Amino acid sequence: MPPPDDALKTNEQRIAWVLAHPSTSAWLKDALRGARQRDPVEVLNELEILTLLLRNDCDARIRLFRLEAETDTDGQRKD
Repeated sequence: MPPPDDALKTNEQRIAWVLAHPSTSAWLKDALRGARQRDPVEVLNELEILTLLLRNDCDARIRLFRLEAETDTDGQRKD
């Protein structure tokens, strides 16, 4: 494992790359900028909550989309 100062420097470079990348969404850039100004323990705790909530939400919405794609307008499965 690299020393903490090396790991921090490497991660700072990675974050700078993501922030500078033109295809990175404004949402992600805002989240990164905001998180870097906060207490890291609070960020980690809230990241766990955000991950749980958004992963479950996205999984449910994807399942619903797939189900709707498999079903015709009469509610019958397309087979």
